[in-house]
Amino acid sequence: MASETRTTTSDLIENSRFYSFFQLVYLLESNHPNAVPVGYQGPVEGEILRFRPAAHLAFPAADIASLESSDNQYLLSLNFMGLYGTTSPLPAFYTEAIIAADLDENQRRDFLDIFHHRLFSLFYRIWRKYRYYIEYKKGAVDAFSQRMFSLMGLGDPQLRQVGNIQWDRLLYYVGLLSMRSRSAVVLEKVISHYFSNLPVAIEQCVPRWVAIEKWQQNRMGLGNCSLGQDFSVGDRVLDRAGKFNIRLGPLNFNRFCDFMPTGKYYKTLRDLVKFLLIDPLDFDVVLILKKAEVPKMRLSADTQLGWSGWMGEVSEDGVVVLVGR
Repeated sequence: MASETRTTTSDLIENSRFYSFFQLVYLLESNHPNAVPVGYQGPVEGEILRFRPAAHLAFPAADIASLESSDNQYLLSLNFMGLYGTTSPLPAFYTEAIIAADLDENQRRDFLDIFHHRLFSLFYRIWRKYRYYIEYKKGAVDAFSQRMFSLMGLGDPQLRQVGNIQWDRLLYYVGLLSMRSRSAVVLEKVISHYFSNLPVAIEQCVPRWVAIEKWQQNRMGLGNCSLGQDFSVGDRVLDRAGKFNIRLGPLNFNRFCDFMPTGKYYKTLRDLVKFLLIDPLDFDVVLILKKAEVPKMRLSADTQLGWSGWMGEVSEDGVVVLVGR
């Protein structure tokens, strides 16, 4: 690995003019992850790069004039944004004096380069700050990802240690997940995306019987007996607003088994849906197995009655309903 890094760095030095300023600095920083980041609080001697403008008046054909290795640092000469050089706002005689001076004792240039280094460092830091694909760190542990988690109500890292969810996979939908309401369409999109384009459909308003607490049941002449308000007959009521079904499929057999209670994704799916739900709704998971994938009935340890075993000839897709909550 070390030899690959040296080869890459030597290639950058040899072909530096073919890179943009930002790309070259990013690659050099990537090759030296233990160095002090460019543009922060230092110390400067720990940074891998020193910046300065190129001392010439020629037409700048590229961002980079040269990249040299010196004293455990790289000296990067640039063709833009300097107090001397081609793009300097100062009169040309300042640049001419620097060019004419001795390279080893150019005090004027050394003094100006104190400001140049910081100027170019901040310029690179600004570019990097607003490019999430550069700032992102594996596992979403970077500062910007933490802010995105805060928008989803997960600013405390301990909240993301509960359950089996890979939270960084939800960052793509941070805009939807930061809203106060989450529709069935949001659930479909997030679940499908999380499980790599899984076919998902939400069946809304599924009827269910809900038990009525004893103290809420009708007691003629005593309570809960006003017609049109709190009167009911029996100890349960049909509810169509408190449950929905999550239909997954049609799936192949291996994918189907992944979402079984013994599969690797079942707990993750339940945890994900519970996180997505704002209202305390009940749900069932309906797994649909492709007709062609339905296995023939065999008495073995691999066949689970009620889950992966079907009797006789199958004329349609296999369906299994699992209680989610």
